[in-house]
Amino acid sequence: MRTRTLHCLAAATMVVAMAAPAFAQEGLSRAKTLYSSASYEEALQVLTSMNGSTPPNEQREVNAYQVFCLLALGRNDEAKRSIESLVKLDPLYHPTEDQVSPRLRGFFEDARRPLLPAIVKDSYTKAKDAFERKEMATAASEFDLVISLIDEVGPAAGSADMRTLAAFFAANAAMWLGLIALLVWEIAYRGDGERPT
Repeated sequence: MRTRTLHCLAAATMVVAMAAPAFAQEGLSRAKTLYSSASYEEALQVLTSMNGSTPPNEQREVNAYQVFCLLALGRNDEAKRSIESLVKLDPLYHPTEDQVSPRLRGFFEDARRPLLPAIVKDSYTKAKDAFERKEMATAASEFDLVISLIDEVGPAAGSADMRTLAAFFAANAAMWLGLIALLVWEIAYRGDGERPT
């Protein structure tokens, strides 16, 4: 009886886990439709109800449409806070011309730009820590983010030196990843006497 209950519980958990992305995608589509028809308050309600139930790969888009709705409703202070959350989630995000008007894109960029120096420093620290822990994939990714953000922000006090260091560490991380791949290939080759294809 207990085994059957555990199997039923496991099956129910799998059904819920598989349904969550579909629910999130359906909600996002509905919110986009409402936004396109200028039903900003309704779209915002749908988006707000999705918080916490959205897969990470779709959360950026949910956050972005929350910002768009808040801006359309003239709730600029809330929009700035939402932009801050969105930029922390994805510092390289920019709304496209297809998504919002030039005025709203300008507002977004004006709110985003002052956040970037702190994000650069934080990302550099994370990258350096990952490098020291020998987590080279994470380090390389974070160093690449630092380089991209510094290139976007432009010259600032100390950013040229930080960019140089980030490029150096990113190259070293990539070299270590290459060496690890080579070692894995070599071990696989020696294991059965035939070259892996």
